[in-house]
Amino acid sequence: MDTEEAATAAETPPAAAGSRWFHGCWIAAIALLALFALAAHAVTEFEKSLDGDGQMEQPGRSGSAYQPLGPGATARYEDGLRVTVSRPEAHDDGT
Repeated sequence: MDTEEAATAAETPPAAAGSRWFHGCWIAAIALLALFALAAHAVTEFEKSLDGDGQMEQPGRSGSAYQPLGPGATARYEDGLRVTVSRPEAHDDGT
C-alpha cells in the first residue's frame, strides 16, 4: 500500500510557484476591486443622506418652475417617492 501512494505522488508534478502567485494576485485584485466598489457605493449613499430626503435623484428636468415636467413624466425622489404628472382634464367647476 505504501508503494502505491509513493508511485501516485511521484506521477503528479508539483504546482509551479509562479502559477500559485499569479492566481493569488488575481484573487487579491478582484477582492480589492469589490472593496473599492462597496466603498464608492457607501460614499454615494452618505452624500445622498447629507442633502436630505426629497431631493430628485434622476438627471434631466427637475420639475421646477424653470424646468417643468410634462404630462406622463415621472419624478423620482431619493426617498423612493415617484410622482407622475397626469394629462390636463377639465372639471365641472371650470378648473
